[in-house]
Amino acid sequence: AAGTLTNNYVAGANVATTTSSGGIFNGYAYAGTKFTGNVVYSGKLTNPNTTNQGRINARENGTPTYSNDLSLSTATINGANVSGGTATNKNGLNKTEAELQTQSTYAGIGWDFTNVWTWDSTLKRPVLKGVTEAAASTGPGTYSIGTEADLALLREHPDATFNLTADITMTKPWAPIAAFAGT
Repeated sequence: AAGTLTNNYVAGANVATTTSSGGIFNGYAYAGTKFTGNVVYSGKLTNPNTTNQGRINARENGTPTYSNDLSLSTATINGANVSGGTATNKNGLNKTEAELQTQSTYAGIGWDFTNVWTWDSTLKRPVLKGVTEAAASTGPGTYSIGTEADLALLREHPDATFNLTADITMTKPWAPIAAFAGT
């Protein structure tokens, strides 16, 4: 079945898969699926399959439609920078970190900053109106940790950079993280 994915972003997604399809934003799409105004703010994909991979979408069953999709130029696939990304293909148009940290980039691809989104000047990215985020990202792959609940981000993003913003008093036992490679 086809669907529409419009004006979404993914940040800090470090996707590792051994399946036949892998994408940072989406893994599989059918003919008729529409990707419009989606952004890979940061992330990487590790997938040994060399044909069904992409930053916006991986496997195409038929021909999905892509329009105004963007990706951080340093979002990698199998450790390599992606060439040939455009706003109308499964890798998205390469943008710099500075460009993705500017509201006009998102407004230029159709994001609604009147009714749906608001610009967070601290996070330097859009956030949904009326939604409080659990922990603030201070840039691609960087997270602020200030509460016990925020510590879950260590498990979710074991390769990221973390900034401790407050002393944390633990109320529950802490289980060690098996594979942490961040800072």
